[in-house]
Amino acid sequence: GSSLVPPKSPTLISPVLSPRGSLVMQKSSSIGRRMLESLSGLVSQLSLRNSPTASVDRLEAIPARPIPTAAVSQQEAEVVEYPSEERPRLLGQLRRQPSLSLQVIVENHRNINDCYDMELAAVIGKGSYGLVKRATLKATGAVRAVKAVSKERMKDRELSLKREIQIMKRLDHPNVIRLYELFEDDENIYIITELCPGGDLMGLVIRAGHLCEARASEAMVQILRAVFYMHERDISHRDLKPENFLFKTKDPIEDNVLKIIDFGLSCHSKPGTVHTQIAGSAQYVAPQVLRRRYDRMCDMWSCGVIMYTLLCGQSPFHAANDEQIMAKVRTGGFSFNGRNWAQVSNDAKDLIRHLLKMQPSLRYTADQALSHEWIRRQAPRAQNVPLEDGFLENLRDFREKSTLKKAALHVIALHMEDSNLQRLRETFTALDAKGDGCLCINELMEGLERAGLQEVPADLEQILEGVDVNGSGVIDYTEFLAASLDRQFYQDEDACRSAFSAFDRDGDGVISKRELTKVLDADAAMDAQELTDLSGGMDFQDFLRLMRSERGLPFAGQREQGASGETAVGGQVE
Repeated sequence: GSSLVPPKSPTLISPVLSPRGSLVMQKSSSIGRRMLESLSGLVSQLSLRNSPTASVDRLEAIPARPIPTAAVSQQEAEVVEYPSEERPRLLGQLRRQPSLSLQVIVENHRNINDCYDMELAAVIGKGSYGLVKRATLKATGAVRAVKAVSKERMKDRELSLKREIQIMKRLDHPNVIRLYELFEDDENIYIITELCPGGDLMGLVIRAGHLCEARASEAMVQILRAVFYMHERDISHRDLKPENFLFKTKDPIEDNVLKIIDFGLSCHSKPGTVHTQIAGSAQYVAPQVLRRRYDRMCDMWSCGVIMYTLLCGQSPFHAANDEQIMAKVRTGGFSFNGRNWAQVSNDAKDLIRHLLKMQPSLRYTADQALSHEWIRRQAPRAQNVPLEDGFLENLRDFREKSTLKKAALHVIALHMEDSNLQRLRETFTALDAKGDGCLCINELMEGLERAGLQEVPADLEQILEGVDVNGSGVIDYTEFLAASLDRQFYQDEDACRSAFSAFDRDGDGVISKRELTKVLDADAAMDAQELTDLSGGMDFQDFLRLMRSERGLPFAGQREQGASGETAVGGQVE
């Protein structure tokens, strides 16, 4: 989309323009105060354009002037401020919320070159703050996207970067880009995410001219689910456009997954919060944003523009330049004239009209849009996704697993290739009848019945409680994946190596009691029986035996130090 250029006014503060077409004014309103991290802590996603078809830097739309410390203390409880002469590394300032859940820290304190093969890394994106490269995880051979953000070039914008990272660490959804880990050295911050080589949604529209209703609805279902999930967590994206949705693979859209990216302009936005910061892209920005008085319903306007664009190939406010575009946006006038609209259903047009209501209070929410007839015809249903054999038994067994093993399963689920998770992702999406990105007891019960389960187990509520490790009252996406994994996946040696690396923080090949305590939150660590069995540490073979055992550590009480200092297991010196 075109860059949004605000109308000239002597009262405006100078804008910061991104070469990628987004704008943010250096003026912000209050945002939410609480940032809860999800169970694995390695949860999906940081804004990053990692498509090989376009270069990007997703941190370029950050205000140049940091928010005063006094304001930060009220608005950003998660960000710790230090005097400049005492400033530690940026990642060290990202505070964790106390939680009863397991936590796997994403801030990796090792050298990135120890973990990733960067020597032959292919550059797939470039921006003013650094490069985006394709790199290989040495432990498993998995291919990732690595964004190197120059600290020198963004030294005055640390608060915004930290805020963006904190927001991304909260999001755990199949349609949100997945964040794996973060590294930091003296020159750069390295942001490791999943690689999405399928290109962006706008590229598909350009190649096809426009999408038929079936293909457009496939995209809109995923877009609306992601937005609903974010809004339920009081997060507004503020820069939704087809360029900010990447395809996971190069497969056709009906067999593909869209991932929302670019959270550089995102903010916390509770119901009733009014924002005054101009942000977005001209073709997709809501009229209220131009007036500098808006709420998170600006995202729903953008969804309406996206849907219109998918179906006819151009924006409803298409014009020769930004000034003319914004003039059209302010009036809100659009039409369904043109040959591409002749074959479009009235249901599709009706949904667009509801999303492009000028009055935000009359505009459809994401929940309402997902309930619209045009969407409901395309939304996956549980009966269309047969349950895997042993599905319920896997959930039940998860409840009995040890604390460490549950944490390891979350890391394995997080790092598994998307192709291996396809069936579980489809099952989760089908069971998620509400579309909010999590499962409650009623959804699980009704979904199992629709899927043909003859008898819902009497202990279903207990099963749910066992899977809900973070105590939120619902099953989150990664919780569901971790609890549903078959043994053949989580007992795989490469998968176990990936999990082992997350616990082995210093990279010495042994998980110490100290490292385990740091990975698990305090309450979980106190309950972890494994802590009492780690006087000599746990090497990878020990960890592999743990993952392949039915219950706890098979070597509990047997580890001892030999006279020569070697570590022995079961009386045998290794």
